[in-house]
Amino acid sequence: MRHVPARLSPEVTRLLRNADQRLRATHGIGTLYPTTLDCARSLAQVDSFYIGLYTDNEMLALVYLVDLGQVLSPDVVPIRPGSIPAWIRAGGSGYRYGHDQGASFRPVINFGDVTADSADVMFAPIRSADSAAPLGVLCALSYQADAFAEDDLLAFTVLARIFGRDYRRTHPLPAADDPLYRAYPELLPDDPRAVMLEAASRVAQAMNLCSALIAKGAPAATSAGLREVVEVCAEASQLLLTGSVDQPAVPVSAAAGVRLTTREAEVAELIVREGASNSTIASRLTISEKTVKAHVGSILRKCGVTQRSGIAPVLQGLTTQDPSISA
Repeated sequence: MRHVPARLSPEVTRLLRNADQRLRATHGIGTLYPTTLDCARSLAQVDSFYIGLYTDNEMLALVYLVDLGQVLSPDVVPIRPGSIPAWIRAGGSGYRYGHDQGASFRPVINFGDVTADSADVMFAPIRSADSAAPLGVLCALSYQADAFAEDDLLAFTVLARIFGRDYRRTHPLPAADDPLYRAYPELLPDDPRAVMLEAASRVAQAMNLCSALIAKGAPAATSAGLREVVEVCAEASQLLLTGSVDQPAVPVSAAAGVRLTTREAEVAELIVREGASNSTIASRLTISEKTVKAHVGSILRKCGVTQRSGIAPVLQGLTTQDPSISA
């Protein structure tokens, strides 16, 4: 079976950061279970849902089951050989119906409306921070075909990791020791990449709102202004996403302790070596002047100066041939 991709989109990152904060704040399974379901529904179209925990005698304890909003009675079922829960217990990763058109999913545990067949499904292993072996499975089902994509499975798999950490939690785990944050640092609330990705998501929402107003037939003058806003938002989103990928920054002046992204280093070199203007830099690097202005502002802030003339003394000896500058 295929493995899920490793990258989270800006919008999914925002939703999972919210899920992480909500589940960290829960107290006891009475709130942990329904909060996990609520978070799953924010990520994908989930009609039915269960949390299954492995027992010592090859059984799966279905501790929380919900079908179309109705909470069902807990149950204990055998783990069938060759089933997805058995495969995950043996070390498998996430699974969705589309991987093999449901061949591994049938026969399935029936619950809720047993007269209706689930048309799509996702399974993800529940793991705690202090145990390599899976504790159980998170399962999401939909009565609609092709409801779940590979990106949904990735998000669901990360949610299962968050749940597993908090299910076995006796005290909050420091961020530096949390395997979840080592695997997905963008989920850290104070990580620059997380901030940039969330900002990019909000900018994209603004673009969509403007585009919707234009499509509804806003007056010509208003539409022209909205198009300008969309252009600026697109540029801002590109800059934010580029910044998130460029992190962590590379050291360009060890003595001064300055760390610039690859693009910022290119801009800084043109300023230091040639005294280039924003328009010249934009032309040389094939980016807009607004983007250059944003990079210059970031460079000034990192160098601790307020004027362009103060950059050179801080970054003495900066060149693109400097081995300390790399992509």
